[in-house]
Amino acid sequence: MARITKNGLLSGILGELVFVNSDSPHVRTRPSQPQQTEKTKAAAKAFGYASAQDKLLRGALERQLSLITDPKYASRHRARLRKALAPIHQNPMNFSLSLPEALVGFDFNVLCLWEKTTAFYPEFSVSEGKVLECAIPVLKAGREIVLPQDAHSAELRLDAFTVNPLGRNMTLDLLGSHHAEISVFSATSPAVWTCEIPHEPAWLVVTGTLLLKSATPNCTAALRGSSTYLFARKV
Repeated sequence: MARITKNGLLSGILGELVFVNSDSPHVRTRPSQPQQTEKTKAAAKAFGYASAQDKLLRGALERQLSLITDPKYASRHRARLRKALAPIHQNPMNFSLSLPEALVGFDFNVLCLWEKTTAFYPEFSVSEGKVLECAIPVLKAGREIVLPQDAHSAELRLDAFTVNPLGRNMTLDLLGSHHAEISVFSATSPAVWTCEIPHEPAWLVVTGTLLLKSATPNCTAALRGSSTYLFARKV
């Protein structure tokens, strides 16, 4: 609503006109409200759905796993989950259309990228008997694991879980973990890690975390370590 100022000038909105009082008073037309198309409505619905599910998933990850994250990872994680859920936003009950593989390679801590600190590739397979198998090669610091100058050793942890990405009360069903201590003085032995998979439809996900051990107390996020999604698929 327009009002009269002390100077006797109009200020504010009057119908379709906007009276502006500044160093140079002027009048402009009121901007029109943008009209949403079916595409923009669908995009807004998809973004809202992915954001809600991402908040639930991140909450479950933070409660049940010890991942290493940077302060701004949430927005990047939301964008990545949106890719995984993009095909199903118009039919949220159609679980078969989801693409959990889109999660693989996501870095929870961009200050310490997984691909910059590791040089090994675990091999995953799922048998018809619903068993996840992961083959892990020999690991040694300075070769398969790249330690920063201030780190003297590292702990590798792989966590396998299933999760229903469409659930309203999202909880990770933890299937098992694999741990390995890595240093410059000795190499680990090759290992085969297995987990039984539940029969309920879900995403099967494996995260990897490399915790760097430093002599510096209260080290920065860049020296704490790295976490990523190593494997994801529908089961």
